[in-house]
Amino acid sequence: MKNILITTLIIMLTLLSACSNKTESPTEENLVRDLELKNMKLIPEIINVVEKSNLTLNIYSDTNGSLHFHGYNIEFEISKDIINSLDITVNATGSFPIALHYSEESDDHTNHNHGANSKHAHNHGSHEDDDHGESIIGKLIVNPK
Repeated sequence: MKNILITTLIIMLTLLSACSNKTESPTEENLVRDLELKNMKLIPEIINVVEKSNLTLNIYSDTNGSLHFHGYNIEFEISKDIINSLDITVNATGSFPIALHYSEESDDHTNHNHGANSKHAHNHGSHEDDDHGESIIGKLIVNPK
């Protein structure tokens, strides 16, 4: 009888442990990533997330410009010396380049400024009159759930 009680107790504790691990394990639905843009390099260079997550990027930059998330068609203006925050719902899986758009005129971005925390659609149409450059500085990797 004592062996049956001990066996029953062990089974119950194992089941409770398994159930509690599922409810306590972190979900990847709301993610926050702190990034730094320093000397035109993204640190860390790769942002690895799971699809259907709400991703908040907090980006500290030493330059003005904008980040373009290829594949998501998001261009996000960043201002130097402040933390710029961007919220993205990542639904498409794959590997997406992140480009830095910057003005050839050091930190004067009056031609491209859409507000410190704006995001807008981006078109790679002709920029013949714009003095700006683009550099791929990182990658957003969205893994299947």
